[in-house]
Parts: sequence; structure tokens; C-alpha cells
Amino acid sequence: MDVGDLLRATVKQKYTVDNTAIYNVMTYKCVYVTPSFDLRVLSQDILLTFFSGYWDTVRGCQSTTLEYESVLFENLNNWDVEFKNYIPSVTLTGGIASASMPTFNAFSIELLRVTRSTRNGSKRIGCIPEAWITGNILTNAGGITAVDLATVALGQGWDFEDAFGVPLASFDPVITNKPVGHAPPTIVNPVNGAQYKGLGTQGTRKLGRGI
Repeated sequence: MDVGDLLRATVKQKYTVDNTAIYNVMTYKCVYVTPSFDLRVLSQDILLTFFSGYWDTVRGCQSTTLEYESVLFENLNNWDVEFKNYIPSVTLTGGIASASMPTFNAFSIELLRVTRSTRNGSKRIGCIPEAWITGNILTNAGGITAVDLATVALGQGWDFEDAFGVPLASFDPVITNKPVGHAPPTIVNPVNGAQYKGLGTQGTRKLGRGI
């Protein structure tokens, strides 16, 4: 991987009550990388830092009825060679012991664009704790804090780190156009933070609409 390459992370989750699949897809631009960095040979400990050092804030907004199955990391500039399907060696679930809202309900978070070359990005966090919601509004004080933390994290960059906390590669979130075939995206728009938009829905998670 080189500076400027695009990393796509496809986070596969499962609602354990009925095994509904939930996906979140993020794209990042590599802004720093050590010479020997290669997705294919990263250890489980290093890959786990994606969760412990970054995505953990998202897990803190989700019910324990959700389980993480895998993350597919792909270098979109070298897609056919440099990729890694990471399956956690430990069971990772949502962090809140509560029944979940229906899987198509989600916390809607907007990624703020820098230029008008794309729309703002949108990420939807599923399996949200039912106990946090009153009348379709997030009212729980702890939940408001947790969603705020996740929103900040999704609008910022993150690092793959070694056992000593030293960055091996650093990534910033971006918004891109949809790739054509296996060519990398041609429009790359930096993300300038994120904002929580409220309780929304993800239509593709509704029964009969796919995943």
C-alpha cells in the first residue's frame, strides 16, 4: 500500500435473533504508511486495532444482540492482490445489554464533504438499543453521549498500530464516486467531520429488500 491509495472496509455484522446480515462500508485514503505495510500479512492483533482503537465507539451504540462476523479490507488501487478478510478471533458484539429496535431502524450519521464534487456521505448504525429510544427520538443520556462519540470517530482518521501503539499506516475517511468495474474511484472527497442526523431507516435491511 502507498500513500494516496484507497482502503475500503466492509464491516459485516449479524443480528443474532434471526441472523439478518447488516453491512457498513467505509472508504479511507492512506495518508501515512511504513514501507513494509501489507494488508495480506497483518496479524490478528494488528487487525483488531480497527475495533479497539476506532470502531469500538460504534459498538458502544449497538445492542448485544448484534455480533461482528468479519471485516473485508481492500486496497482499491490494487484490489486483485492486496486484500484481507479479517475474522475476529474473539466474539465481538454490540456494547449495550438491551433488546434491539428492528434492524432497519438506525442511527443516521452524515459525513460532511469538503467540496461539492460529491454529496455528503451517510452511515447508518443498526441494532440500536430499544431502551434508548422514546417516540422515535434518542432520549437516553448515556446513549446521546455514546452516539456523539461514534459520530466524532466516524468523521476522523484512524491508524493500524503495532503492539507498542506505533502507527503502521494512517487513514482518513473520504467520500468517493461509485467505482466502475475494478477501477479505483475517480472522485475522492475528504471528510470534514460528521454530524448525527437522528433516528432513520435503512431500506435494504427491511424484510424482502435484501441486506
